[in-house]
Amino acid sequence: MILDTKLKVKRLIREPLTTQEDRVLTHILDNGSIDPLESWMECGVYRLSAVIHQLRNNGIPIENIGTHVKNRYGEDCKVGKYVIPEEVA
Repeated sequence: MILDTKLKVKRLIREPLTTQEDRVLTHILDNGSIDPLESWMECGVYRLSAVIHQLRNNGIPIENIGTHVKNRYGEDCKVGKYVIPEEVA
């Protein structure tokens, strides 16, 4: 099923992806989602929202799901977690 999802999503791409776009998209497809910390630590992408914007403009349907995390001070924070909708996957 993962291979089918990857093929479906790859068919939606209109233009060649940049290295950062490819890393972020691959992470989402392999792991189901990505958040800003994962983006920075796993993909070396600091401005995740900019890369998501570029991917959306390139035809990839990506949704933002708000999720709550604790910061290093133990405070609740809301961050965006990006996923490919199930109807595409």
